[in-house]
Amino acid sequence: MQGKAIFFWMMGVLLLVGWCRADEATYTNPVISEMGLADPTVVLHEGVYYMYPTGNNVSYHVYTSTDLVHWTKGPEVFRPGGRNVWAPDVFSNKADKKFYMYYTAAFRVGVAVADKPDGKFEDHGIIVPGVIDGHMFQDDDGQYYLYCTDVGQLFVQPMETPLKPKGEKKLLMVPSQPWEWRSGRVNEGPWMIKHKKTYYLLYSGSGADSRFYGVGYATADNPMGPFTKYSGNP
Repeated sequence: MQGKAIFFWMMGVLLLVGWCRADEATYTNPVISEMGLADPTVVLHEGVYYMYPTGNNVSYHVYTSTDLVHWTKGPEVFRPGGRNVWAPDVFSNKADKKFYMYYTAAFRVGVAVADKPDGKFEDHGIIVPGVIDGHMFQDDDGQYYLYCTDVGQLFVQPMETPLKPKGEKKLLMVPSQPWEWRSGRVNEGPWMIKHKKTYYLLYSGSGADSRFYGVGYATADNPMGPFTKYSGNP
């Protein structure tokens, strides 16, 4: 199962929430005791958090919360068919008010669309073959970029629309720091955050099935790179 950097960001948020609410004795870890869940992505919509994790390897369920601590399991929202169904990313598109799920299935990234975050997602098919861990980012100028993993390396696929790739994907990063080599040579699970004019690309490194698995980040002044890895990673 492939990891996603957002998982570790999410856990950090939940730990902070737990610290802030410790006097109320409301927080325990994990926040969801169901076995097998990993790689969550979270969307905030109209005061409710919607979380989509890797689950049973064949489909995705949605979980809801109003405080990031107490979660309720909702319906199955998408089943692409087949196995190796991992690491969903859900993007709320302000232009058309639809929700786009970028899913990994059988080592390919596809997209499914819904009118609401807990509705049934309609499959629009594979958009980038041979990759995993798709993550959609929209820049301030409205341009779309889909970040993904291919054989332990990070790529970006420019997108004409949330459904349509534009041109060829571009290699951004390869495993280059010693910690990324401790168990295999892996960079995966990209997640983009923009702060002011700097682009922060979070990612996971080393083997997901080892104790050496960790999270690093790299920065750039353009969403297409070049990116410079932080020397203090992970």
